[in-house]
Parts: sequence; structure tokens; C-alpha cells
Amino acid sequence: MLKAGIISPGKTGTWASPAFLLKQKSGYRFIVDYRKVNSITKPFFHPLPRVDDILDKLSKGKFFSHFFSRKGYFQISVLDNSKHKTGFTVPFGIYEFNRVPYGLTNAPAFFSAIMQSILGGLEFVQVYIDDIIIFSENESEHLEHIQIVLDKLTANNFLKNADKCVWMQKSIKILGHIIDETGIRMDPEKIAVIKNMKTPKTVWHK
Repeated sequence: MLKAGIISPGKTGTWASPAFLLKQKSGYRFIVDYRKVNSITKPFFHPLPRVDDILDKLSKGKFFSHFFSRKGYFQISVLDNSKHKTGFTVPFGIYEFNRVPYGLTNAPAFFSAIMQSILGGLEFVQVYIDDIIIFSENESEHLEHIQIVLDKLTANNFLKNADKCVWMQKSIKILGHIIDETGIRMDPEKIAVIKNMKTPKTVWHK
């Protein structure tokens, strides 16, 4: 992140939240604990679209493309007079973010507001925080819609995460559901734990 310009060395005595590595299946994820910063942050409110409304609109499509900007926050600059508030500590010093980091309480709403301002006027796109879904009635129309979305994102300096793209699909998994020509249904993977739950035999059964 330092080489990419996402972070810079901070100053001793400025804000400094603890940072650590979280082990995941695919490796480790860098996390900053911003709970204290968030507790004194003035909330930025931006209404998120209702999931059922999104699913209802997507159900009218026959072709789908989906990608989310997992690194999208890093494409938003932090104001110079606020960078010190993103400071975090590691064993070899204090650093601060030049780009919006994950973990700040207002980051999702702020990012959603930006995405809505860029893509909100397109009837063939649904945006849920960093999930972007394009839907169309036919293949040729879908190709046009994809190009329009990519052009708008590129014009606003937002790049898609190529590792998380799904293009030109007739079935799509999104927001815990599967959508295809047969309709909308729950994603079996999301309800497997409940379906496989053993029937309790006593009041205290686990």
C-alpha cells in the first residue's frame, strides 16, 4: 500500500488506531480497528436501496453481469486535513491513509452515494454499496449496457476489480439470492446451515 500511494508515513502524536492481520481462507487481510474514531464521527447518512426492490427489478432481466469494487474505496481520496484521523500503528511506525480505508463508519454510505451519482440514472443498473449489477433483456442490448457502465466508471476514475467480475450470465447469485429465467430463489449456500441444523432434543440442546 505504501508503494501504491494508498498510505503514507504519519506523524508521532497524531491519531493512531491499532492495526492487525486477519487470517482468511485466501490468506491474510489487513484490518485497522477504527472503533474509537467511529465513536466520535458525525454520521453521514445516505439511504441504501431496499434489497427486495433490487431483486424485483433484476427479475425482469435475462442477461446479467456483476462486479463489485472491493478496492473501490481506495479510489477515493481523503482530504488533506482529515488524513491524520486515519492514522494507524504497526510495529515499525505510524501511517495514515491517502485513500478512504475500510472500517470507517461513513465509508459505505459515502461510497454508495458516489456510485449512485455516477450510475443512478441508468435503468439497467442496480447498485448496492460496492455491488454493481447490469441486467438486460437480450444479448446485444446487454453488451451496449456493459459498455455504457464501464465508460461511466472509467470517466470517473473508478476501475472494476477484474477478479470479481461475472459477465453475460443467464443466472446470477446476488444478495443471498439466485436470479434466472425461472424467477428468484434463496441461494442454497446461504441457508445450508439452517437446513442442516439438527432437531433439538432438549431445551438446552446445542
